Amino acid sequence: MTGARGQSPRARPVTDPDAERMCPSTTAANATVFLGMITPQRRVAYLTPAIATTPELLESLAANTGDSGPLESQYRLAGPCVTGGCGFWTGSQCGLGQRLADSFAEVTEQARESPSDYSSQHADNGSTSIKHGADANDAARMQIPKCAIRGTCRWFAEQGPTICRACRFVVTDSRVLSAS
Repeated sequence: MTGARGQSPRARPVTDPDAERMCPSTTAANATVFLGMITPQRRVAYLTPAIATTPELLESLAANTGDSGPLESQYRLAGPCVTGGCGFWTGSQCGLGQRLADSFAEVTEQARESPSDYSSQHADNGSTSIKHGADANDAARMQIPKCAIRGTCRWFAEQGPTICRACRFVVTDSRVLSAS
């Protein structure tokens, strides 16, 4: 059985519906977990086990960013999902997680259908979708990275393991990229 655009439907994980959901891409003001660092290749290097944020930790991280942009452009932070308090909330789920999952599925499908065309079209455009460190044919089979919040992650609860493959490419605040 396939879904829209011939894609396989995403598996829905079994999760505790009463668990507090965590946003895997929150601002420093809402952060309770230091999730990872953004690498020079614009990927998340996850930290496990979870590291709780403290005012001192956030201050230290902010000091380390210097003039390179907002804290969120250098580090991934997680915190409680604020549902209706977030501009991405659709009323029933995280719209950003849905858009990210759909976009990643589309990109990996294009890469599988025509890897040589995809590679030549996206070789030098700065896209972080799948080109860094992964052959286009292997994109759909990439291992799910270790993650300190998977059990309570809003995106994982709603989108399943596919979102984990896409999550590593999310930079919460990319204003620093548009300035370059």
